[in-house]
Amino acid sequence: MGSVTRDTPPKISSCPITLDILDVPAKSTSKQLQFELLLDELQGSPLNMPHFAMVLQRARALADFINKRYDEDGFWKAEDDISPLQALTPITHDLLLLPQAVQLAVEEDQIAVEMTRLALLILLSGLKATYGFSSAEMPMLHTKLSRLVHQGSIFHTNIVVRRLKLWALVIAALFQPTEPFRSQFVEGIISLMISLDFTSGAAVLKYTRDTIWIEIIERDTTEQLIHDINTFDSFNT
Repeated sequence: MGSVTRDTPPKISSCPITLDILDVPAKSTSKQLQFELLLDELQGSPLNMPHFAMVLQRARALADFINKRYDEDGFWKAEDDISPLQALTPITHDLLLLPQAVQLAVEEDQIAVEMTRLALLILLSGLKATYGFSSAEMPMLHTKLSRLVHQGSIFHTNIVVRRLKLWALVIAALFQPTEPFRSQFVEGIISLMISLDFTSGAAVLKYTRDTIWIEIIERDTTEQLIHDINTFDSFNT
């Protein structure tokens, strides 16, 4: 818990809790296609790190598990139910073990990995808040991610770098509805979506949902972000 709050590597390198659902390959569906394309793009890219790809796959497996059950009566609501912690601990442990880009003058691929790592932690923090657990680390995670928004080149030649950064910024913006970082995240989203030939906020949200998404975000929140993207000054000039 202390490592989560401070975003520091856990003192125990091996996770004491495991969950089989995180290692079960998802069945290929139309909604899974975007994620499979992302994993394919990782191969042969500077981001081709086995542990990073494994973390992404586990995050997607957790998201699929929750998305199939989140609207069931009583899901993760029982007072003595420890299954939420059993589900969140392994992936959180994996994310805290990923190398962090602690210097701003790092390679673009390291920035993309760090932004993805922070966005996944933000998503898990939002998930914990939804089910009544502490999410005190959220402001700190937003602050750390905000420092990376304009690091490196938006027009990086490797498409997977831009795709990961776009996904990370959308997730961060959804959980940051107000300033000080909202405009910064939206501006970063617009720069990346233009470089990736996305033409609307709705298209960007669809891409995000098809990559890694947990059904805990209110429709009003997603619609507000779509509106903010479509009406942002730099997107219409």
